[in-house]
This record gives sequence, structure tokens and C-alpha cells, in this order.
Amino acid sequence: MRVKQLLGLVVLVVLLSSCAMKVTEPNAGGFDPQAFRFQDYEDTDSFDKAIKTMFPVGTEKSYVLHILRDIGGANVESIVETHARRDGTKAWDKVPVENAYRYFYRKPRSLFGWIWTGTVVFDDNDKLKWIRSSVGATSPL
Repeated sequence: MRVKQLLGLVVLVVLLSSCAMKVTEPNAGGFDPQAFRFQDYEDTDSFDKAIKTMFPVGTEKSYVLHILRDIGGANVESIVETHARRDGTKAWDKVPVENAYRYFYRKPRSLFGWIWTGTVVFDDNDKLKWIRSSVGATSPL
């Protein structure tokens, strides 16, 4: 009888732990964009990969902004220029853009912490043209 109880306890623990784990990889089964949180990504590489997987080129503008702003809680503002690399160099230039937005998310109630930022640019049909993102440490200064 104790073997059955022990086996039942092991199965219960495994089931409960698997239910509690949040899927943050957009390509993985069970990923839910409606549960997107910036805090799930602690470095630029994982965040950039997730963002580009969630929002492939051609994604509707309304969906991208809904996930970033309404679900993720980012501040989103329209911009008229952004920085882009000059062709063939490592130099950055300011370039004019239309239908572009910058998003910014800072961990709530955090003096020192993490900040998630990025730029999204849409084409004339409000389809995603490109997206850039990064994660970094913040300070109060």
C-alpha cells in the first residue's frame, strides 16, 4: 500500500510542477502570447529571439502593439527617426522613419533593475517591416 501512495505522490508532484512552468519560447508548444511578460527574458539574445519569433516580418501592427503595450505593459511612442547602421560600417546614423514606434519597459518598483527597449517599423500596409530589441541594466541616474 505504501508503494502506491509513494508512486501517487511522485505523479502528483510531477504533474503540479509541469503545470506551474511557464513556456517562454515562442516556438515551443504551449506558448501563450497573451501571457507575455518582459521579465521572462533576462538577456538581449533570448529577448531578441523571442520577439522576432513572436512577431515575424509581415505581422499586423495592431497585434504587435497590443502584445507589447496591452499585454506586456510597455510604454509605446511614435517616432520619426531612429538609429541604423551605415551600410558596410559599424557607424550609426540617424535615419528618418515613418510608421515607427519605440517601446520601453522598466521593471515596476525597481530603482536598480532591468530595462527592455526596442524599435518597430511597419510598412505602408501596417505590416511589420523590422523589429529591434535589447535588455540592459538601469540605474537611478
